[in-house]
Order: sequence, then structure tokens, then C-alpha cells
Amino acid sequence: MSADTHRRRLWIALAAVGVGGVLLWWVLGDTGTPDTELVEDVTFGVGAIPEGSARDGEDSVGGRVPDMGPGAAPRERPEQLSGLEVYLRESVYPPTSRPLTHESHSDIIDWNLRAEYARPTQSDPTVTFLYSADRYFVIGSEQPVESFLDVRRGGTALRPRIVRATAEVRADRGPPLATAPQPIELAYTWNGERMEHSLDPAAFGPIERTVRIRMDIQFGFEGGGTQRDHINFTYTPTTAQPARFTGAFREEVEEGSLVLYAGVEVVQAGWYNIDCNLWDAEDEPVAWSRYKGGLEPTDTEVRLPFFGKVLRDSGSTPPWHIGELRGARYLEESSPGEQMMVPFDGTYTTRAYELETFSEEPYDDPRRDLIVEALREEAASGMGVSTPAVSFETAPEPALRTPTPED
Repeated sequence: MSADTHRRRLWIALAAVGVGGVLLWWVLGDTGTPDTELVEDVTFGVGAIPEGSARDGEDSVGGRVPDMGPGAAPRERPEQLSGLEVYLRESVYPPTSRPLTHESHSDIIDWNLRAEYARPTQSDPTVTFLYSADRYFVIGSEQPVESFLDVRRGGTALRPRIVRATAEVRADRGPPLATAPQPIELAYTWNGERMEHSLDPAAFGPIERTVRIRMDIQFGFEGGGTQRDHINFTYTPTTAQPARFTGAFREEVEEGSLVLYAGVEVVQAGWYNIDCNLWDAEDEPVAWSRYKGGLEPTDTEVRLPFFGKVLRDSGSTPPWHIGELRGARYLEESSPGEQMMVPFDGTYTTRAYELETFSEEPYDDPRRDLIVEALREEAASGMGVSTPAVSFETAPEPALRTPTPED
């Protein structure tokens, strides 16, 4: 085998190994993931700490990392899947139509849920704080952004002293705004458990395009120093909606799969990502489908296929209905890079099919033989890459998700 051929197969193998991770990032790549930002603590003047990252001696949720010193029991290595096992496991369904469950896909179902979590303050590790809000993507100005600061010592709520809280618009990359919005001072109020604030994005004045809104807060608490934190939002004003869902739907059975056609009215041509979640008659999630491609003002609908084997394997109860339908236009030369559509707030119910209507054949990946051969060769040479099996079986840790007031 020539060096060029071996190198080519190596790259193919590495791409295939990523099916479990990179492929899932591509197909699940939720447009609701905030950018990593920097947090500065005023008390100690420590900067460049990625928001949500662990500090020295802590794990990702703020707990202590187990001591692995002399005499400590070694950690058990979790079950690993080879690159070939990952590929064969994940490629039975196409990358744009896959199963949907509460356990493994909460980020697709609750797609606009923020991911901040409570962290210890640097001046007093027994005091934790959580600065967060009700959503990440703010679409239109009909509903205000509800942010909150929750400070606790041993589970007991503390009333913090707000030193300063502001919100500002950031339009760092892309067409300049006609008028630069001025920062807004935020007046938080105490509700008995935490500090809260409602921000109407319209308070910034006219904004012509998608921008980032950043909220900064500095606060103190009894017996401690001051702490700073911030959160970001992606804001698409009503006047900047690139397209809208019309509420018109039709359905077809095509090549053993269920295909929904969702009506759209396209205002701005571009590259779009449109996601749809399908639920069953018992209101349980079944499958999701994704459209990725160009749309022009002449386009009146998007095709959303739900793969036959996904429906057959679900064992779900038809008829199915749309649970979530959302979309965005990608912006290559602007930041933020997603121009959001207003999510569809209605539903659509399919006919009551028999599951046997749909094919149980696995997805026929046209690259399957080439990828399998390359993965086997790389595994035999000792260059294979393994992936923890648990990464395909569990949802994000609950501690990484923003608690609701009822939690």
C-alpha cells in the first residue's frame, strides 16, 4: 500500500471514528449553545476563567476532584467502544433523522434552555451563586428576558447587595447598526428567594439585525467580598426575521419513511437549519428531523424526513404530532452567527399509521464499505481510537442545567 493511500485511509478512519462525536455534533449541533466567555472575579482580580469551567481541584460541577494520591483506589476505566463499533452503531440511521428520547436528547427538546449552574464564590466557598435567565435565544421583543441571581449558603437563600448590573448590545462583527444602543442599568428586585429582573430588548431602541446582548452583574453578600459574572443572549428582533413558518403542512410516505413538508415564507435567501421534533399519541418524544440547505424567496416549504427504521424501532403509538419546530439562517460574516426564525407555536398531527407502513431497513451509507475497511485496518495497526460507551447513553448531567424556581 502506498504512503498516500495509507494516509488517505487514515483520514477516512478518523472521520468515521468521529461519527459518534463529530457526527452527533453535526446532527445535534444545537444552535442554542452559548459561546465560551471569560469571567473575572473582582475580589481576587482573577481573569481568563472560562464561564462554567472547573477551577483547580474542582470537577465540572464545582465538587472536589477525588484524591488520587498514594493508597487511593484506581478508577475503573469505563466500557469503551472501538471506532468500528461506534460507526456501525450510529450509522443505522441517517445523520439528519434520528431517535428522540428524554434521557439522551433533552438539549433538543428543551432547545432554548440555558446551561449555567451554581458555583462557589471565590471569597467564601460555602456560598454559591447562580446567575442565569429563562432562555438563550431571544426572538422578537414580545416577551421580556427574565434574568435572576440566586445566592445561597448551605441551601439557605442570601439576599445579595447589587453593586452594579448592566446590559449592553454587542455587534462586534457584521454590518454596523444605524444607531449604537447605549448600555442599560438593571434594577434587580428581591422576591424572597433571589434577585430578579425583566428586560425588554425594545428598551435598546431600533436594532436592524441579530446581535448579542450581554448582562454584567457585580454583587456582594454578608460576610464576603464582591463577585462578578455575566451572561449572554442572542437577540433577533422581530424586524430581522429571515423567514417564518406559515402553519401549512402536508405529509407523504416516501421510500419507507414519513416525510413532512412544512410551509415557509422566506424573506432572506441563505443557508438554513430547520429542526422538527415528532411526538406520539401518548405525548412521548419519538424522532427528530433536520433540514440543512439553501432557501430562496421562491421556496414555499421544507422537506423533513423521519426515517422509517427510526419510527419502527421507536415502538411508539401513532398518530404523531409536531412538538417543536424551529429554524435559523446562518450568517457567515456576522456575530452572532444565527439569525433565528420565530419558532412555530402550533402543532400538526399525522395520520394514524401502522408502524409496519415504514421500512425497518438500516440507512444505506454510500461510504460504508470504504469506512469499515479503513477502520478495520487502523484498528489492526493499533491506531484505533475508542469512545466511552456511556457518552451515547446519557443526557447532560442535571447539575449542568439551570434549575427552575420549582426545583
